[in-house]
Formats: sequence, C-alpha cells, structure tokens
Amino acid sequence: MCIAGECMKKLLKNTGFLFISKLISAIFTLSYTIYLARYLGPSDYGVIAYVLAFVGLITVVTDMGLYPLTIREIAKNKDLTEKFLGNTLSIKLLLCLITIIVIFAYVYTTTNFTEEYMCWKLIYVTVMVTIYLLLKSYNDLFYAIYQGFEKITYVGIGYI
Repeated sequence: MCIAGECMKKLLKNTGFLFISKLISAIFTLSYTIYLARYLGPSDYGVIAYVLAFVGLITVVTDMGLYPLTIREIAKNKDLTEKFLGNTLSIKLLLCLITIIVIFAYVYTTTNFTEEYMCWKLIYVTVMVTIYLLLKSYNDLFYAIYQGFEKITYVGIGYI
C-alpha cells in the first residue's frame, strides 16, 4: 500500500502524462486529417471517411468490454496476468474473426461492381482500415495491461 501523499502524487503524474499525450495525439490527428483531405480531394477522401466510419462502428465488437475488464482484473491480481492475457487474446481472436466476416459480407453485398475502379478502391481501403483497427484492438489490450500495472507513461508514449 502507498501513503496518501504518494498515491496522490502518482495519480496526478499518470493523469497529467496521459492527458498531455492524448492532446498531442489529437493535434497530430487533426493536422494529418486536414492534409489528407486537401491532398486526396473530396472523392477519394470520401471513400476513406466512409470506410473509417463503417469499420470503426463494427470494430467495437472486437473489444466488448475487455479493455476495462483487463485493467480491473490485472490491477486486482497481478500474478494472474499471463493466464488472463491468454484468455483475453483467445476471446479477441474470435471477436476479430466475427468482425472480419461482418465487414466483408457488408462490403460484398453493398458494393456496385459495375464501377470497377471505385469498387477495388473501396475494397482496398476497407482491407487496410480493417487490418489497422484489428491490430489496434490487440494493441489496446497491451495498453490495458500497462494500465493494470499502473505504468501509464508507456501508454502515453504509445498514444503519441
């Protein structure tokens, strides 16, 4: 256990570091989004925005509350981290497979294959965004482990 002053100091340090890292990340995101929209133009950026919105909504399934659960359970009992990590990775794999099936079933049923160039562009962007978001889902699991061990500085650096 820690003394009240030490706990408060650690809490403020972790919160401040996480806040600053998320702020820096948001500024970078805003900057490259503006640049990307200007560089690609309305049509191509529209494809990316459409895919990001759709895949972002569907990939919520890959978490299903595992992130806060992982933090809570590891913070309670750090000795069970390996067992909990193995179980969580297995569950995430199953959820990711379900997500991939849903995303590509939707793309297949809604894509107009008469416009071949736009069709392949949409499929390519969907594959790339899906891979990114699924890898991010696994990455978030490791962030949760660091948070469970109260190593917030690593999480903050990862956000940047």
